[in-house]
Amino acid sequence: MDSITVAAVSWEVRMASSLDEYLDHATSLVEEAASCGAALVVLPESIDLERMAYHGFVPAPEVPGVLVPDYPKVQEHFQQLADHHIVTIVAGSHLREVNGVVINSVLICWPGGFTHQDKNILTQWEVAEWCISDGRGLRVTPHMPLGALVCYDSEFPPACQTLCEAGAQIIAIPAYNEYERGFNRVRRSAFARAIENQVFVIHSALVGSLGFEPVKQTYGSSAIICPHVSPFPESGILAETPLNQEAIVVAELELNMIEFARSNDDVRNWHDRHKGDWRILPN
Repeated sequence: MDSITVAAVSWEVRMASSLDEYLDHATSLVEEAASCGAALVVLPESIDLERMAYHGFVPAPEVPGVLVPDYPKVQEHFQQLADHHIVTIVAGSHLREVNGVVINSVLICWPGGFTHQDKNILTQWEVAEWCISDGRGLRVTPHMPLGALVCYDSEFPPACQTLCEAGAQIIAIPAYNEYERGFNRVRRSAFARAIENQVFVIHSALVGSLGFEPVKQTYGSSAIICPHVSPFPESGILAETPLNQEAIVVAELELNMIEFARSNDDVRNWHDRHKGDWRILPN
């Protein structure tokens, strides 16, 4: 695979009146991205919280119990979209039950197959309010050099390095941030991971509001980020959506340029990653 056209999607939470209306929202965004030529579509973290619109406010610990039962239908729908449009969909994150516990998990579908990437490090809020469990381990998809880090996971450098050492050249970061500070943490982490590993990073943000918890407010934009070396743009951004608006941006990723970029500019972050001696020396 020398190149691939990708789409970063900012999903605006709507007041869906039913599961079908929520699935129609997903369909419209995937279809729009596919019509723009995207072969990879990345949706944000926690898009399943849109389904709380027709359930109404419930105490936080009850949210997983409300959302989990319909997850098999949601997974089936995204698989059908991937099969029909011949695209790979990083279909946002959803609460699902695994071995008796609930996990915040990214669904990744491609024609004829799927996998999950669980969120490995949870925020205090997810643990205290939703009472969900952390995931274990990372995956690179078998059909393309793609890995995913779910929002907070992107803030830990070893996670991305592990994926890249396993062959990932594209890192998807589905994210949900309520406030500007949180959004900046994830976006700057996305830049840092692209710099450290000299890979492409797709950061997709949840936007909009239900007007009540668990989506009282959001803040963010989505971006397709490239290695910060020649021949890529000086800004490190190939495309970015407007702030706090539902939108899709598309860019072509030249995967065959990754090794060139790692070897031929004035810095070689990827090749030099194990060179430093970071021991604390005696004074």
